[in-house]
Amino acid sequence: MKFQALTPYFPLKLILLGLIGLLVLAGCQTPVQKTVAPPRVKLIVEGQERHFETRVETVGQLLAEAQVTLGELDRIEPAEYTAITDGMEIVLVRVRHEMLTEERVIPYEKQIVYDTSVLPEEGRIIQAGQNGLEQLIYRIVYEDGVEVERIQVRRVTVQASQPETVLVGVRDTFTPTPITGTLAYLAGNQEMGYNGWVMRGSSGSQRRLTFDGALDTRVFTLSPDGAHLLYTRRTSETVANEQLNSLWLLDTTVAKAEPVDLGLADVLWADWAPDGASIAYSTGQVAVAAPGWQANNDLWVVELNSRLQPVRQRQIVRAEAGGAYGWWGTHYAWSPNGRTLAYAQADSIGLIRLRDGQRTELRRFAPFRTYSQWVWVPAPSWSPDSRFLASVIHGPSMTGESSEDSSVFDVWVFDTEGTLAVKQVNQAGMWATPTWSPAQAGSEIETNRSWIAFGRAKSPYESATSAYDLYVMDRDGSNQRRIYPSEGDQGLQAPQLAWSPTGQQLVMAHQNDLFMIDLARDLIRRLTVDGNVQFPVWAH
Repeated sequence: MKFQALTPYFPLKLILLGLIGLLVLAGCQTPVQKTVAPPRVKLIVEGQERHFETRVETVGQLLAEAQVTLGELDRIEPAEYTAITDGMEIVLVRVRHEMLTEERVIPYEKQIVYDTSVLPEEGRIIQAGQNGLEQLIYRIVYEDGVEVERIQVRRVTVQASQPETVLVGVRDTFTPTPITGTLAYLAGNQEMGYNGWVMRGSSGSQRRLTFDGALDTRVFTLSPDGAHLLYTRRTSETVANEQLNSLWLLDTTVAKAEPVDLGLADVLWADWAPDGASIAYSTGQVAVAAPGWQANNDLWVVELNSRLQPVRQRQIVRAEAGGAYGWWGTHYAWSPNGRTLAYAQADSIGLIRLRDGQRTELRRFAPFRTYSQWVWVPAPSWSPDSRFLASVIHGPSMTGESSEDSSVFDVWVFDTEGTLAVKQVNQAGMWATPTWSPAQAGSEIETNRSWIAFGRAKSPYESATSAYDLYVMDRDGSNQRRIYPSEGDQGLQAPQLAWSPTGQQLVMAHQNDLFMIDLARDLIRRLTVDGNVQFPVWAH
């Protein structure tokens, strides 16, 4: 038998097969794993530290592992969904709220009422003072048991305080000044209420007309002969949510006259007709939202009989929206001849013919945006011959503001035929209130001449809060001159003016009292020293 000789490649194959086997065996062995330490975490709960080594993934899971429960108000930093990292610090702050009620005494105030009808030595207490009581309710915030915040959430008056009122006589503190016709005014404040007063013949003969402090200041006007006062009084608390006020009459010639209820309610504006035989008025209604009323922007005329009782009424203007900001209301003014009423709204002024209610618009302008709950409405004033109307008009901006934000308010005079409109005073201010005098008569002043009194803001671009200088000018805008105050002295706040029946004197409310300016003699006389005096009205 012959054997084939081995080839020289045999040993190399064996070696390769052996190496492959070793590799397969090596691949079947379990790999060696390296050990990693768990993250270390610090947990602080209510200031107490706890340390953990954990393999959970989030802060929330760590709290569960540590058996720590979060309250509804508790604060955790970082948030529960945050991933755990080595060296992390987790802080849990326990938060709780607590309500606390405190009672606090409201000390009563002391008020002095100056009364020129009382002798100086007769000062006396007319109302005893009484402290009030209020509850203050706080929400207190605690963090980890420590108070960090105290918030007042409610303040409730349990019992209102009652001021101590002292009546002080001041009869001899000033020299009485002669008065032509009848001058009436309001005295009081929001806390004590308002009452009507009157003076005739002399400033030393002041007399109180009302005593209950119930006048609401919306309507306060004298009849053309000065014999009767027309005014509104606020309603009782039991009907305050249903009725704004009521309209009343009072005889000013009789001491302690009995007021007469005219049976008209919710009156926003009212005034006598020039003949004294009728009254025009406009109404509104109670509203829940500020300012507490919604104007109807209507107009009614009521005829009165010889005993000044309403006998017949006619609607001149039906209820309407009233233009921009119409919820505030429309202001009206009788023409001296009694045939027309001027109207003023937040964006226009014009005329309403009495016999048929026909309306003529004299000027339309952008309403002024107050950014508050009050609305600016001009107050037009008639010339004594009923031919012209003077009024403040909101003008276009001069500084790039929007039309409604413009701070420009000018004094204009309009021909009631609609053929003429003249700007007479630039940037006088929103409370310039041009007021036309009656035709003047007398040897010292030109017969049948009339003036326009107006205020001029010391800071015209901030005229809502600015002080005003008082000026007069001729009806054509000429001869403008300042009559009060002297150069550099403090001016008036929102001038309140009334002309004497002769057009020779002007009374103004200033520093809580009345002052009379005699234009013929360039004299200024103080008429009252009572304080809290405003809204002067003057009639024959």
